[in-house]
Amino acid sequence: MKARLFSFFIILLIGAALLPFAEASETLTFGDYQYILEDDGSALITKYAGKEMELVIPPALDGHPVTEIGAWAFSPNDRVTSLTIPGTVRSIGEYAFARCTQLTSLTIPEGTTSIGDAAFSHCYILREVFIPDTLTQVGWNPFSGCQKLTSIHVSPSHPALEVIDGVLFGKAEHRLICCPLGLGLTAYDIPQGTEVIGKLAFFEYFSLTSFTIPDSVTTIEEEAFWYCHGLTNVTIPDTVTYIGSYAFSHCGVLTLTVTEDSCAERHCIKYGVFYRYPDYLDWLDD
Repeated sequence: MKARLFSFFIILLIGAALLPFAEASETLTFGDYQYILEDDGSALITKYAGKEMELVIPPALDGHPVTEIGAWAFSPNDRVTSLTIPGTVRSIGEYAFARCTQLTSLTIPEGTTSIGDAAFSHCYILREVFIPDTLTQVGWNPFSGCQKLTSIHVSPSHPALEVIDGVLFGKAEHRLICCPLGLGLTAYDIPQGTEVIGKLAFFEYFSLTSFTIPDSVTTIEEEAFWYCHGLTNVTIPDTVTYIGSYAFSHCGVLTLTVTEDSCAERHCIKYGVFYRYPDYLDWLDD
């Protein structure tokens, strides 16, 4: 009997702990938009169901200022050719505009402070992106899979980001965020001073056959070179202490030169880093 009472008490405690998560915000509708209200009365767009080609997102829904665009809210969309995001928007969620396949140009408005992981991924014909000085938080490669992207514009005085030879970097962590696919590079020397090669930074870079990693690099994040089919030879310097899972996955003709000392955190690279190359994992099995 005591055991049953104790079990019932534990269930009550767990239920009470989960109660706040169960009370989801009510989804509201305004025209082609679904949204939820934040605590401050602002709107977070959760879904767009319209068919506009020249899309102008309204600055307010039912009188509530639009301050956030939620994850996957406009994804996928094969109609939008131009996009205007209102200056009220502070945050753009992960995959928010992924697979907007007809979008050609993008201006992130002044006032936006963050964009999530892969927020504009696989916008296949997106060619040009303008980033404001207010944008200081960028998730992993927001433009992964954008095959035609050639130009990312940031001001020379941007506090958090910089473009070096067309490639987007984060200043604080010396992180390579995005190497635009439209540059069509076949070889690339990662600049000295780079410390982190970000997640999906070179995702689907089919034209790339070789690159050099400087001894300033300590971290190669997950899936950094995923599906780089043309890579042939890569040397990992001893300064690299972390290689994320699937970092070189699906690189069909790649030969890697790597020493045990260059991969100190072995458990982080044991599963799939060199996918399709089991010989390179022999020294990890001790």
